[in-house]
Amino acid sequence: MVKVGIIDSGLPAAYGFPVLAAEDFTNTASTIDQLGHGTAITNIIGGNTFVEIVSARVFHDKLVCSPAQIAEAIQWLISMNVNLINMSFGLRNDRSVLRDSCELALANKIIVVAAAPSQGEPVYPSNYNGMIRATGDARCQQGEISWLNSSQADFGGYSGKPHCGPAGASIGCASVTASITQIKAQNPHYEQDAIMQSLRQKSSYQGSQANSKSRVLL
Repeated sequence: MVKVGIIDSGLPAAYGFPVLAAEDFTNTASTIDQLGHGTAITNIIGGNTFVEIVSARVFHDKLVCSPAQIAEAIQWLISMNVNLINMSFGLRNDRSVLRDSCELALANKIIVVAAAPSQGEPVYPSNYNGMIRATGDARCQQGEISWLNSSQADFGGYSGKPHCGPAGASIGCASVTASITQIKAQNPHYEQDAIMQSLRQKSSYQGSQANSKSRVLL
């Protein structure tokens, strides 16, 4: 099983995938999602039968929290020995407490996937060294990813449908994480460099959406 830590707004009220543990970091004593964002992210990643979810709830009634809350969640996930951490959000400003926690996760050989905007100013934690920067790519269908290799993001994934709930970079990030879990399940010994090489090899598209509309034939 691949153990995936998800930092978001919590678990769906009902789910059919294994949840190893859940913890609340909002001081509301609940691990259930009230926003729909965590539900969408967790359903994408938890859809693979070889995944165990470890949920860290940092968003309560809006998608706002402190860097310290995220850092605390990361440290808890490290203690839970997760293989991956998904963070489908971005903060505008760099904060040392967040940066230090991300570096600690990487030092513990945890693969960290963080949402990045497809254009505009970089965000954190995706702009930290060692993060896999993931965004949404309108070319990608469910199960497909793109190798963007841009100043904005490394990979893109299925970005959802705006009229059906959360969409964009956050959903794309979860889609890329789901692809990583497939690779990790088949190759448990793979670390980040090998994971990224495999993602490049399985990508359906290469280059930005503006510069490339062709499928990659492998």
